[in-house]
Amino acid sequence: MQKYANTIIIININNRTVNEVNMKYQEHLSSIKPADQFFGNKKNRAKIQGNSDGFTIMEILIAICIFAIGILAVLTMQSRSFISTSDSKKLSSITEKGVSLLEHLISLPEDHAYLSGGTHANTSSTDFIDNNNNGTIDEQFEPGDITATWVVQDNVPLQETKTIEVTLTHTMGTQTQKSITIGGIKPSKF
Repeated sequence: MQKYANTIIIININNRTVNEVNMKYQEHLSSIKPADQFFGNKKNRAKIQGNSDGFTIMEILIAICIFAIGILAVLTMQSRSFISTSDSKKLSSITEKGVSLLEHLISLPEDHAYLSGGTHANTSSTDFIDNNNNGTIDEQFEPGDITATWVVQDNVPLQETKTIEVTLTHTMGTQTQKSITIGGIKPSKF
């Protein structure tokens, strides 16, 4: 019980007086350690709070994941580039051989059997191209994966001309890899 200006005030909190509550609060405050004791000095406190100069393991893992995705994208692009380059080389080689065959057919005399109207296909040893890429054209029993056919049409698109369409097909096993068709016109008389 405390007296204040001739007035008696009794405060009862959970059956405790103000003095009892105040003493408990003071005991509680004295039991709390200061921040320096809990965290240590300022340098240690900075490390605990995350203000260090290094990287966390999560930051490193995320950086590694992003780097790996980038490397995989570059490797995929590189492999597709190799495939495209290989396809381009095959197509260039086939086109060169097709043009060579067309020029050879145009240079033949008009009454040659290869220039009669219709579709023509020869074996790899008589098709006027180097099927095995060794520099020699039409070797006996020449192996190769390029087949050549040509179609001759008489008097198309004009009278006394022959239209020749050469088709070369590059096959690997049972699959057709690349195929091109090149056309030309042979006048009947030079």
